[in-house]
Amino acid sequence: MFKKLVLMYIVIITVTVCGFFIDQAFAGNNVSLIPTTNLYSGPEPCAKRLKEKIATINKNTKLSQAEREDQIEQATADNEKTCYEFLEPLPAVDDTGNPAEATAIEITPSEGISGSFNNLYGIAIGIGSVLAVIMIAVYGFKYMSGNKSVYENSALKEKITNVLLGVLLLLGIYVILQTINPELLDTQPEIGEQTIVAERISDPEWVANISSIDTTGVVYNENITKDDIFLMYLTHQQGASGGSAIIKAAKSNTTVSSEIAANMRSNFPPSDVGKVLGTTVLTPSSFLKYWGIKVAAVQKNPPAVSTTIKTALEFASQKSNIPYDGLRVMCKLESSCLDKNITAKNKFGYKGLFQLSDKVFDIYKKYFNNPNIFDPLQNAYTAAMYGVDNLKQIKKKLN
Repeated sequence: MFKKLVLMYIVIITVTVCGFFIDQAFAGNNVSLIPTTNLYSGPEPCAKRLKEKIATINKNTKLSQAEREDQIEQATADNEKTCYEFLEPLPAVDDTGNPAEATAIEITPSEGISGSFNNLYGIAIGIGSVLAVIMIAVYGFKYMSGNKSVYENSALKEKITNVLLGVLLLLGIYVILQTINPELLDTQPEIGEQTIVAERISDPEWVANISSIDTTGVVYNENITKDDIFLMYLTHQQGASGGSAIIKAAKSNTTVSSEIAANMRSNFPPSDVGKVLGTTVLTPSSFLKYWGIKVAAVQKNPPAVSTTIKTALEFASQKSNIPYDGLRVMCKLESSCLDKNITAKNKFGYKGLFQLSDKVFDIYKKYFNNPNIFDPLQNAYTAAMYGVDNLKQIKKKLN
């Protein structure tokens, strides 16, 4: 009798725990087998939806022209991600409950593999808990009702034990993965935004420019990784994800992915690195040290520039709020900041004073009446705004 009472308590506790996870999986944890989305009807619904959003933005008189343009750009990008038009209309109901035909659907932006994993895991817990409750209830009822042989009771207890072990295993997946390697649970690894850079060490002009920077008397200061100009140059070179990963790896004395390591190597000229550091061994720490010294050296002795370049840098500084001397530093690191490089195009397709790619220039060319990547004003402005955007991204990743 005592054993049956203990078993009954175990069943009650298990049902309670399973009920909690069922509630979390299907109600309180944003996991649903039926998506809750907004349907749209009529011709060209996504375009109509975007026009309505733009009209709302334009009606906001508190916004400046620049803020209005930014919000419209963001609304356009969001609309492309969240509004999906059906190939054929689907039967639905409108807000009043009357029959209608849906021609588009508003979806939540996908979280990729992380969202899929979390949803599947939540659903698995819910389904497993439901089955566990049913099986324990059935086996427990059979065990406690009527007289059965010792063999039958043992078989029922074994089945109940197996169900309990199954539930514990299902709920213990997180603990198991956390014990093996916490990074296995990272569903948002920093890989999507990594910038794959060209092998710049194979460009003799770039190597000559970087090697010409006199680092005599310059001592590396670890705090330079908090310097805005350094961070902007690092992200221009490595991307926000790559730059943040390098800084984090240097602080924790760990390694980076093979892709990021390849990017570091492509911007790590061994002949000059050996002179500056006394070693050519590439690690996140040595990479930051080399470029920290180079940036500090240019900050100490910024280059003299022509009137044309000075005008372009002052214009970009005024529009972006980046210090004029900071732009001179980045200009020197990218192209020597000489007049001859205003129309320069290197072997990898990077162009102008700040060696911009066409892809980057395309993001900001909407601000110009006659876009021209070789125009020093446009090139400097684009580099400055790109630097501001990159700085926001890398600081967000480092925090």
